[in-house]
Amino acid sequence: MLRIRTLLNQLSTRLILGAFAFLLALTGAVMLVVRDSLQFAAQDTGAQGLAETNVNDILQATLLTIGYFAVLAIIGVIIASRALTNPIQRLVEGTRSIAAGDLNVRIPVKSNDELGVLADSFNKMADTLQTRNSDLVKANKSLSEREAHLRLITDVTTDAIYDWNIVAGKTVWNDGYYKLFGYPSDGIHEHQWWRDRIHPEDRERTITRLDAALQAREEYLSYEFRYRRADGSYAHVIDRGFIFYAEDGTPLREVGAMIDVTDRVILTEAQAQAALEERQRLARELHDSVTQSLYSLTLLAEASRRTAAAGDVDKVVGNIARLGETAQQALKEMRLLVYELRPLALEQAGLAEALQHRLDAVEKRAGVEAQLRVSFDAELPPHIENGLYRIAQEALNNSLKHAEATKVFVALKAEARHVELEIVDNGKGFNMGAIQDQGGLGMVSIRERVEALHGEYSITSKPNEGTQIWVRAPLDPAA
Repeated sequence: MLRIRTLLNQLSTRLILGAFAFLLALTGAVMLVVRDSLQFAAQDTGAQGLAETNVNDILQATLLTIGYFAVLAIIGVIIASRALTNPIQRLVEGTRSIAAGDLNVRIPVKSNDELGVLADSFNKMADTLQTRNSDLVKANKSLSEREAHLRLITDVTTDAIYDWNIVAGKTVWNDGYYKLFGYPSDGIHEHQWWRDRIHPEDRERTITRLDAALQAREEYLSYEFRYRRADGSYAHVIDRGFIFYAEDGTPLREVGAMIDVTDRVILTEAQAQAALEERQRLARELHDSVTQSLYSLTLLAEASRRTAAAGDVDKVVGNIARLGETAQQALKEMRLLVYELRPLALEQAGLAEALQHRLDAVEKRAGVEAQLRVSFDAELPPHIENGLYRIAQEALNNSLKHAEATKVFVALKAEARHVELEIVDNGKGFNMGAIQDQGGLGMVSIRERVEALHGEYSITSKPNEGTQIWVRAPLDPAA
């Protein structure tokens, strides 16, 4: 720009100097004519006065002529200068406007000469730039929206998202890393920081898996390990990431997320422990009840055989009756155990139908008159349903195996904040003092399950007057 302006100034200056040079040359020519006239007049003294007068007239006319042509020359120079410099000046100003970001500027095309061609080329260039700029604006906008969406996902997720620069050995974390593990949010760590916080028992296995993935140029990697929090405890995490490589196979970076699955692992372990405890309980039941009943059947059968061989018919008849009673008791216990192994009705139909299914499948088949009354139709939280079902199951098992009840009544009702379960039988009952001192009959199991529900319960029983069990649990333990 500065060079163009300098050239324009130099051109204008040269035009003006040329005009003045022409005027000077013209003036010199006139002066020569005047000089010759004076010399001629001086030779004739008689005409000297007249010559001086003519010379003065000639000089005045000459000066006027010179002035007139001088003005014309200057005006011509100015017009010519403007005709040449204005288009170039407009090009300069247009270029400056485009450089400043104004792509709407255009230059009028007033001639077909070089300056006109240059102006037309300038306008075409501006059109092209404006079109490309519009496309570009539509594209950083689209990219900006995508970046905003990704940033939003990163901000709202609870996972620890990371970007590991493998070449530099640096890892950048999002805020989820500090929310999950409690470390200061300084943003960037050496890769060794991550390695040092893997549980010592998992570290070698985890690092070996990572190194093997990099050597094999795997693009996706997923593994599970324990990761140390800032407070020293360990979280169970699943680490999933995508690995990017250079053309020669050199690993460049890994982008992924660490997901805290501690609650899931704890729940799985708790379920596994509960299943183990349930299997152990069933094993004890099999050993204490069914196995003993079958052993008793074996003894009675052998005694009956010997008695029959001795010809004691009365004892044989008595032994056969005891055989029948023992077999019936073993059948009841087997039905209980088989039903406990498959409580599918609870998952499929809910607590009320699961209890009805239990009464139909076990109590009624055993000849016990069973009745269920339900005073609500709303769905209960799964942990409430499971806990109350297990309590009812324990109470009904005790009634069937030990109380020798012929009638049992189950009531289930729910209020705004609580649910109640009541089980009453007409069995032989028991001494409350003895049970409280010695435990047994599943009372410990019932108490533990009620405590797990943050509820309350009561057991009322007297010898030969039946038993009543009442449980009340809050629908919201925090309330």
